[in-house]
Amino acid sequence: MHNIGQREAHSTDFRSQVVDAQKLVEDGKIGELFYATAHYWESMMTSPFADACKNIPDEDNWRFDVERVGGGVLVDGATHWLRPLRMWLGEVEEVVGITGFEGIKSMTGESTASAILRFKNRKHAEFRALMTEAAVETKPFFSLIGQKGEITIHGNFTGGMTLYNDEHPMGLDLGSRGGFLASYEPEIEDFVGAVVKGSPLKASARYALGELKIAWAVYRSLQSKKWEKV
Repeated sequence: MHNIGQREAHSTDFRSQVVDAQKLVEDGKIGELFYATAHYWESMMTSPFADACKNIPDEDNWRFDVERVGGGVLVDGATHWLRPLRMWLGEVEEVVGITGFEGIKSMTGESTASAILRFKNRKHAEFRALMTEAAVETKPFFSLIGQKGEITIHGNFTGGMTLYNDEHPMGLDLGSRGGFLASYEPEIEDFVGAVVKGSPLKASARYALGELKIAWAVYRSLQSKKWEKV
């Protein structure tokens, strides 16, 4: 019997802003976390991945092909925004949502999605996703609302976050320990540690199914026009 390690290609667990926000919540910097928003948005005019997409013919771009991806924005980039919500608020119990196809004409899967997520602890979050060919305003990627303040993760791939609480009512810029791309190195180290040393993975492939289950529930909600269990 082969001893095979498996890890999903998911770097969000190691993104410094996601990890730092979780630590701030655990340290009570914003009181009890009860609500969050996640907004995955990507403009093909400003994204760090835009040039790569532009140099690939539409028919060869896997991100735009629903048959190769298994869905649209919900199962592509948006899964990296669903993971932090699970890390901060726990497992999702049910969702209600809708999708659209207007963002990128050559994309055969959905390019927009909006959903409300209700967690098993009865807390909830708002989730939005957008891939577009147009230039759009920079928006926060995440907002974590607690009973004593807020943490905002800036809407860019280079990082940055701000803390608001009684001590910093106008906001404290916490800077950046590296953005989205900086999360790949610790992700690779995690997998190498599992292969070489037998260390436990930070997140298993089985755990990663949680984001896909949320996406499938949103698809079902679109059809049923009601809340769907995850």
